[in-house]
Amino acid sequence: MAIKIIKPTQPILTENLIIVLYGSPGVGKTTLGFSTNKPLLLDFDLGCQRALQNIKKHSVQIKQWSDISDLSKDDLKDQDTGEEFNTIVIDTAGRLLEIMETQIKNDNPRLINKMNGGLSLPGYGQLNTMFKSFMMKLKSYGKDIILIMHDKEDKSGDTVFVRPDAIGSSKTEITKIADLMGYVSMSGKERHIDFNPTENHLGKNCAEIAEQKIPNLVEHKEFLADLIAFTKDKMNAKSEEMIQAEIEFDEALNLICLAETVEDFNKLTAHKMIAGKTGNKILRVKLMDEAKANGFAYHVESKCFSPIVPTPETVAPPAETPEVAV
Repeated sequence: MAIKIIKPTQPILTENLIIVLYGSPGVGKTTLGFSTNKPLLLDFDLGCQRALQNIKKHSVQIKQWSDISDLSKDDLKDQDTGEEFNTIVIDTAGRLLEIMETQIKNDNPRLINKMNGGLSLPGYGQLNTMFKSFMMKLKSYGKDIILIMHDKEDKSGDTVFVRPDAIGSSKTEITKIADLMGYVSMSGKERHIDFNPTENHLGKNCAEIAEQKIPNLVEHKEFLADLIAFTKDKMNAKSEEMIQAEIEFDEALNLICLAETVEDFNKLTAHKMIAGKTGNKILRVKLMDEAKANGFAYHVESKCFSPIVPTPETVAPPAETPEVAV
């Protein structure tokens, strides 16, 4: 078979996206996922009926890994009409990871951490590989992928930070493979989605989409489909270098926000988007601020972070008791 060589002058078009939607339970993430182009819901949480009250879409209930492990492109068709589904909605990615974790434990008990019953470090490595392979398989079928996730709040100093909730280091893997990552929230009675990374939540926004008010999805049934189409057009209009630079910036910013230990922060000092004269100043400032908020100080001489040692308070000598005339 002859290979297809792409010339430097030819654009590499983006045809399919991986989008993460995360937020609190009940905020309408699944219904939002249904506003895509011909969606099929892979219901790992077994709760699709909560989102299908007003919007009727196709779904598959999945209880164990064997229900989905051999999924083929031919399976992703309407059984009555033969029409292909164009978007795969995974609800939730957290539950998918738990099902994969159970399968890994059953297949290889040696990968179980005897101390806490979870996976060992090699086990989590296998979990990340298994998850990434499944995502790439779905994408290779020519499908857009929506990962529905719950949120988790962390505190960095006095700042509350929200990120997608996932077991182990999978949250880092998910931020890497996502093209878009949107935080779904409520403001009064209005729902909003923000793809921009901020000091309060993770985000990934390769198309520079402004924060959106989510409309009535019964009336605007293709709300997210329109945003996805806009993103593809925006990405395909950019050079490959511009897209890659934006993706790497968002990934580095997300890694800074996810850092917790002094080892995490020291590892980031060598990140290509942060280190050296070519490093991004915004990311360097963010790294220093987050490290300080977590109780770590940077030392120029050693070029690394270490825990801040509190300075002992100086105790003032007791004031002399004034003499009283008798």
